[in-house]
Order: sequence, then C-alpha cells, then structure tokens
Amino acid sequence: MSLRGYLLWLVLVATLPALVFSTWLIYKSADEERTFRKAEIEDTSEILARDIEAYFQQSVASLEVLSVSGALVANDLRAFHELARRLLKNHPEWANIVMVGPNGEHLLNLNRPYGMPLPPLARPDVFQESARLRRPQVSNVTEGVTLQRLLTVVVFPVVRGTQVKYVLGVAQEARNWEAFLNSRLPQGMYATLLDREHTIVARTLHNERYAGSKPVGTFVDALTRDPKRGVLKGPVLEGFEGYGAYRQIPFSGWTVSAFMPSEAVEGPVLALLAQLGAGFLLLMATTLVIAWVLGRQIAAAIGSLTASMHAVGKGGYPLPVDTRIREVGEANQALENAAELLAGRLSREQAARAEIEAADRAKDEYLAMLAHELRNPLAPVNAALFILAEEPLSSEAARRARTVLGRQAQHLGRLVDDLLDITRLASGKVELQREAVSVGDVLRQSVEDHVELAARAKVDLSLDVPAQPILVLGDRTRLAQLAGNLLQNALRFTPAGGRVTVSLERRGGEARISVRDNGVGIEPDLLGRIFEPFVQGRQVGARAKGGIGLGLPLVKGLAELHGGRAEAFSAGLGKGAEFVVTLPALQDH
Repeated sequence: MSLRGYLLWLVLVATLPALVFSTWLIYKSADEERTFRKAEIEDTSEILARDIEAYFQQSVASLEVLSVSGALVANDLRAFHELARRLLKNHPEWANIVMVGPNGEHLLNLNRPYGMPLPPLARPDVFQESARLRRPQVSNVTEGVTLQRLLTVVVFPVVRGTQVKYVLGVAQEARNWEAFLNSRLPQGMYATLLDREHTIVARTLHNERYAGSKPVGTFVDALTRDPKRGVLKGPVLEGFEGYGAYRQIPFSGWTVSAFMPSEAVEGPVLALLAQLGAGFLLLMATTLVIAWVLGRQIAAAIGSLTASMHAVGKGGYPLPVDTRIREVGEANQALENAAELLAGRLSREQAARAEIEAADRAKDEYLAMLAHELRNPLAPVNAALFILAEEPLSSEAARRARTVLGRQAQHLGRLVDDLLDITRLASGKVELQREAVSVGDVLRQSVEDHVELAARAKVDLSLDVPAQPILVLGDRTRLAQLAGNLLQNALRFTPAGGRVTVSLERRGGEARISVRDNGVGIEPDLLGRIFEPFVQGRQVGARAKGGIGLGLPLVKGLAELHGGRAEAFSAGLGKGAEFVVTLPALQDH
C-alpha cells in the first residue's frame, strides 16, 4: 500500500471515533426530546382532567346555591322559573335549566314558557339516579329532545328534611366542550372527551364528524386494561399514528385524553438524524479530500528528498525539500481537541436544557395550581352574590349565601397568607417575638384545634408529650403555625381509617417534635425536594384538592429561623411518612 493509502486509513481511524461519539450524543439528545414530549402529553391530560373536574364542581355549587332560593323554598315555581331564567343569562355556556320531581315528572324547562306543555326528558335516568343516591350526577352524552343537538347534563338533588323534593339539572351543548378543551391545549396537541360509556362527547380534531361515536383500536384496548389512566401509541380515528395519555375524571367517571401525532413527536428526532447523516457524509468527503491533498504533499516531499539524495550521490547540490509532516501531526491533535471540546459543550448544553425544562415545568405546574386554588372559590362567590342581589337579606338563602362568601373568603385569605409568609421568609423579613415557650403546650393546643378535622377525615389523631415541660426560646405564634402546618399535611395525606401520631421528646440539648402517619408515603425521588416551594406528593380521596405546596417550606423556614432544622422520612409509597422538627431547648432549672 502506498503512503497516500496509509494516510487515508489513518484519517478514517482518527475521525471515526469522534463521529461515533458525536452520533451517540445527538441520539441521546433526540431521545430526551422524545421523552419530554411524552411527559408533556401526560401532564396535559392531568391538567385537562383537573379543569373538567373543577368545572363540574362549579356547576354543582351554582345549583346548590340556586336550590336554597326563596322561590324554591316556598315552592313558587313561577317565581323560580323567572329567577332561573335570569341566572341562565349569566352562564352563556349553559343551554338550559330543568327541574324534575322525585318520581321523574318534568316540572320546569327554561326552553319553554312557564305553564306550557313540556317535552319528555332526554335522560330521565340521570335525574332518577341522583334522587335515589341523593348526590349530584353527570349524564352521558345524549341528543336533546328540544334542541336536537348532543347534550350533557349536571344534576343536583334538592333535599328538604329527609326527602328529595326536586332534582335540578343544567344542560350544556356537547360542542361547547370542544372550545373548552382547545383553550387548554398546547400547540400541536389534540384532545378527546369520553363519557362513562366511552362515547365521544367532544374532540378538538374533526369534532363534527366523530362526536357521539365510539373510539376504536388501541384506545379501546387501553381503556379495557385500565379505565383510570394510561399512555399509548397507535392509530387515531383519522388513521395517523399518535402518542396519547388519558385520565379518568373522578366526579363524573368521564375520561379525557390528550394526543399528539407521532410526526410531531418524532419529527425533530428524524430531522436531527438526517442532519447528522448529511454532516457525516460532508465531513467524510472533506476529510478524504484533505487526506488526498496532504498525501500528495508528503509524497512530493519524499520524492524531492529522494531526488536530492540522488543528486548528492551524483556529486551535485541537494535540492530544496518542502515537508509538512509536523503540521499533519498538529492537525490530528487539533481534531482530537475539537472532539473533546464538542463533547464538553454538548454535555453542558444538555444539562442547561434539562434545568430550563425542569424550571419551566415547575413554573407551569405552580401557575396551574395557583390558578385552580384562586379560581375555584369564584363560582360559589358569584352565585352567592347573585342570590344576595335577588333575595331579602334576612332570608335563609341570603344567610346561606353569606356563609358561602365567608368560607370562600377565609380560604382565599389562607392562600394569600401562605404566599406572604414564604416571601417574607425568603427575604429575611420575618421577626420573631422570642420568649420561653413550652413546646408541649403548643402541641396540645394544635392537636385540639385539629381534632374536628381529624374526625371528619376519619383519622385517629393522638398526642404523646412528657409531663416535664420542654422549653425553647421562640415565637409562640410561629411555633403554633409550624405545628399546624405539619398536622394539616399529615391529615391531608392519610386516608380514612389511618393514624397520625404527634410526639415530643428531649434529646440532649434539643427538643424533637415528630408527626408520624401511616398514609400514602413519599416517593423516593420526591423525598429530597419535599421542603421546596410548590412541591406536592400524591393526595388522598376527597381531600386531594387543596393546597399550593407551601406548608412544608414554611415549616422548614420557621424551624431554621428558630435555629433548628426540619427533616422528612418515608420508606416509600404506601408506607407512611414522618416529619421531624428539632429545636434548641432551654436548660432545665
């Protein structure tokens, strides 16, 4: 083999590892992009399920306030018809309000003047079921008798004493759900909403064609395996492949899915691989040309040297020899340095991108939680204000409306107080009014304050403190806030029939407060971040609807402000958790 051939092989061997390494880095980056898109689809299905659940709860709250209006309490259906008609105008998303007797007789329909004959109900079964169970219900999608369009109905039983007096229902056109879903979807993503019978209520892609029909194929198989939640990949109704995730909505039993065409998920990956292939071919062609040129120069230098040696052998003068072999070695070293630089740069870019994506997801989750927590009280507040404007201030309806306003105002106040406290702690503006405080007294008072909450949640709450007082130099109010946050957190994450134990002991020169529960536990990857703001674990049952993730950060901040520390322990999901706060104790006298 000629020197030029050896040089070509040398260039190939030196270049190939760098190309393979670059290919691996780009493939890893593409795989991370695919994983991010799938996680985004799952997050979107969770957000849609929460939003639809909140909408149903708001509708039920509005019907509950309407059920205690003076006209309905007095059984004045004509006055109630007029009151309901005015309320309907304030809810453009509602198509109708109807009222049914406990035995299914059709009493009132806002699409017909009062006193006129009423058409048969589209779904009498949902009204009868609500009356039988004495709780709100959501119907499956059905075709309205009057409107001749697909409808869904939310119903609420009106109980007087021990009997169901009426059943109120609010109907919404199924096509309105398309706009509801579209307003909450990221660009390039689609959604499908199914009722309990897995009939399509609405769809953001070709809704007019598929509303009222059944899904097919992979989606049906996934729902059969697990009707509550899942992820899938397969053909959608239009025939193209897609990635999807679905979640069941607890209140209604409906299912919402978010999906994205495979092309949108894998398109960037294929584009990266195509760019890599083109770059590889271009680099190889360029490298071979350079190697051929350098080979010519080296061969020419050796030929010149050979000619000079022949010239000297014949008694002549040596000829000039122009060789660049050292520069070839330096170029190879520069190539190796460039590969190392590329690897380091790609690694830093991936780390920075992961941090940005994590921060962006945390921001979106926090804004979504905060928006839900601040928005949920508004529907009952608006309905209560409407009743106050329509009813005498001394009426039972007005009293109930004022109770609703007070409860929701307290809820909003607690949210704002938590946000202000976490901001003051972060900026160092919390000042403690220090005095000698008995930690046992603080815990007794906090447990007493939460006995009723524990009873409602059917959780056994116990306290174990020593007879000898343990004193700390601290702010009694802030210590009570710390204990209350720990108790509320334990009760929220402990299911009915569970147990929460609060204990206190002295260990050396420290007071050790422990709040232990046998609830849902903490995931291992969440345990290290549990005291960070806006971080929450899996919640339980009907109480899985409150808080914006600030209680435990406040505990940590207040403990450190008192010179102590806060720690969390858990063996994993389903194995309970223990939160421990340690504070410097005063010497016994």
